[in-house]
Amino acid sequence: MPQFNFSTFTSQIFWLCLIFAMQYLVSVKVIIPGFRKIFLNRKKYIDEQLNLAQKLTDNSIKLKNEYDQQLDQAKTEALTKMDETIKEIKKKNEEQIKQIDLKLANDFKNYEEQLQKMKVSIQGDVDNMVLSTAKLIIDKVIDTDINKEEIAKYIN
Repeated sequence: MPQFNFSTFTSQIFWLCLIFAMQYLVSVKVIIPGFRKIFLNRKKYIDEQLNLAQKLTDNSIKLKNEYDQQLDQAKTEALTKMDETIKEIKKKNEEQIKQIDLKLANDFKNYEEQLQKMKVSIQGDVDNMVLSTAKLIIDKVIDTDINKEEIAKYIN
């Protein structure tokens, strides 16, 4: 086997060391600095993106807080306006109720007067009907002609 030939060992060790040394130098001088540059650029890009994300997060938190404050202020103003509107409506309703109560009291008084007049009128009509009915009954039962004044004496 030629690998175990002692006469070629020195040349094989020489070439092995030379190739490994060249590979080491190429790695140290070319490949590793390229990787380092790539890693540094990536780190720089990631740091920039993280800083940008942090700024955007801070800005969004600030905007959210401002929005919440404006929303709370708008809610407070709306509630205040609602309370004022409710008070105004209640006041108008109370005034309208007073006006309606006065009108109803006035109408009630007028209707009572009208009822009293109708009562007097009806009482007179009822008295006349009673007298007429009594006269008719007496005329039919007794068969005599009697006037209403005589019947009124007996009824009242």
